Amino acid sequence: MMLGIVFSIILSLTLVIAYTTAQFWEEETKRQLSQSLEQSRSILQNFLEVRENNLEIWGSNPLIETIFKDSALAGIFVPSLRLEFERIRKKEPWLLHFFLLQDGNIIYDDSGNFEFIQNHQKKFDGLKNLKELPSESFLTLNLNRFNPQIQQNIILIKKPFQKDGVQIEGSYIIVILDPKVINEKLFGNILIGKRGFVTMASQNIQGELSVQQPKRNIEETKDFEVVSKNWKFYQDIPDQYQSIVLRNKKLSNYPFTVIGVISSKDLKEPIFYLLYLCSIFGGIALIIGFWSAIFYATKLTKPILALRNKAKMISEKGIGQKLHESNTQAVSYLKHFINPNEPVVHRDQKDLDELELLDNTFNSMANKIEEDAKQIIRITNMFGKFVPFQFLNRLSRSGADEALIGKGEADYITILFSDIRSFTTISETMDPEELFQFLNQYLALMNQSIHDNNGFIDKFIGDAIMALFDHPTKDNSQEAQDAVQAALGMQKALEQWNDDRALQGESRIATGIGIHSGTVMIGTVGSEQRMDFTVLGDDVNLASRIEGLTKQYGAGIMISASILRLLRDPTQYQHRELDWVKVKGKSEPVELYEIFDMDAPEVQKMKRKSGRSILRGLTQRKRQEWDKAIALFEKALEAYPDDKAAKAHIERCKQLRHMDLPEDWDGAIALDQK
Repeated sequence: MMLGIVFSIILSLTLVIAYTTAQFWEEETKRQLSQSLEQSRSILQNFLEVRENNLEIWGSNPLIETIFKDSALAGIFVPSLRLEFERIRKKEPWLLHFFLLQDGNIIYDDSGNFEFIQNHQKKFDGLKNLKELPSESFLTLNLNRFNPQIQQNIILIKKPFQKDGVQIEGSYIIVILDPKVINEKLFGNILIGKRGFVTMASQNIQGELSVQQPKRNIEETKDFEVVSKNWKFYQDIPDQYQSIVLRNKKLSNYPFTVIGVISSKDLKEPIFYLLYLCSIFGGIALIIGFWSAIFYATKLTKPILALRNKAKMISEKGIGQKLHESNTQAVSYLKHFINPNEPVVHRDQKDLDELELLDNTFNSMANKIEEDAKQIIRITNMFGKFVPFQFLNRLSRSGADEALIGKGEADYITILFSDIRSFTTISETMDPEELFQFLNQYLALMNQSIHDNNGFIDKFIGDAIMALFDHPTKDNSQEAQDAVQAALGMQKALEQWNDDRALQGESRIATGIGIHSGTVMIGTVGSEQRMDFTVLGDDVNLASRIEGLTKQYGAGIMISASILRLLRDPTQYQHRELDWVKVKGKSEPVELYEIFDMDAPEVQKMKRKSGRSILRGLTQRKRQEWDKAIALFEKALEAYPDDKAAKAHIERCKQLRHMDLPEDWDGAIALDQK
């Protein structure tokens, strides 16, 4: 019976382990597919956005402005423009053609050899087809729309030419991209498992799908090629076909989707391999368990019976008696244990005061240990309110006493500063007790959002908060993500608190939040009598300066470019670029961005539109084209009349134009104070 139980337990454990591991492996592979698909979508989304921005940059090229102004001069400037695009093609191999279209005529062809076919008998006019295409969009179509002799799927971008922010009627910049090259460059090296891959598809102007085929010569790509030939619309993409499992994710604002493919072999092979291993190890465990059960059952039975015999002797004879008083008595109890029908010679029970004393002593000791443990926990929790445990965990793995020796280390973390605007004015209307109550309510609300997003408070500086997001065991992108989420949570909590204050007739308050990531020193400062844990470094100062700039730009949350780059998907947040600044002692400028997810939807829409003009205005400011820059900032102000950032840029440009700036000025505004 014992052997049957052992066999059943080992077999059950083997099957449970095999099934659980197989399920985990399958879910992990699908998770990798989902993660790769999301990353690929972000890659393609960013790629298309950069292409649109490049088109605006190219459109501001003085050579292109001159050609549009006077097409007769095109012959003079074409060689220089082609040299410029030769340089661009080296960086962007997917660029097929670049055209300038004016009043229905091609006034510049980058390749110089593309022929737009006209056949009046067949009523075919390639140039007319180009002219009739909609602008301000990405289009997927075939070059045979312009030349029937060419069969090639392309991506076409058609943008109206603008000068000083004003669209020139009938003038367009047209770029033609090769989707095959794009697909190979972006996704050619991405592997999902051993055989999986990522590719892209686009929807043409008829609404049909054009799917890019991967170049790998394996069974999975052949199955993909077969099944994808039948796709005409997104809903035609199946979840599985033959040897492959498919998932797809559409892009926002673009007629593209990324398709992730994993091989069913990648899902099945590990499962079969695990079952094979489990069967081998299960057999070995069964053999070992069989012999171990026999060996240990024989070895452990004797001392267990002897221990039970002694326990019975203690309970019946008393602790004061010798346990081995009578071998006959021991044998009697042993026989009775094996065979309950065997009679036992009973003795009179002895006094058990000694056992009761031992039990009371043990209970008192347990109660004392419990009280001491509770006291230690209370002290530790109180200590943690003054010194964050995250500091102690970093500086000492052995205890808080070792952390008080002046230890420190450098690390890359995320710093958040927050401050109440016009706090001095607010505090003057309160007595000390009201002020303390006001601050405690506010700081508790802000701390909750920081704590919920894996951050901790370094220090409170009056109404200001300095918080850190430090995850030594995770990547830096998670720290940046948590900090931005904490800032949005702080704004949401503040908005709810302001609503409650308004109901009580109290004024609403506003805050500014600045976030930056960088390398800092984490350690202790002070003396033997008084020490403090903190972080120090230029990046801490920069985070504080960013918070200080929020009022000037009218931003609730302002982040640096380092935070934006660390975010896994910046497009999930409403953001716009505000300015370029240079901190004292640093040579590289810092790009500043506003996060405005908590603004009203109509304000968000205005800020997005204003942000595009601000970005173009900053480019003109760098070139020291003051009139153009001011015009663009005024356009931003038209889009969002309450835009403090646009107003600040206009005033700054008026000051800068009278200053003696170097020709190679990088466009950044110097922050003279640290």
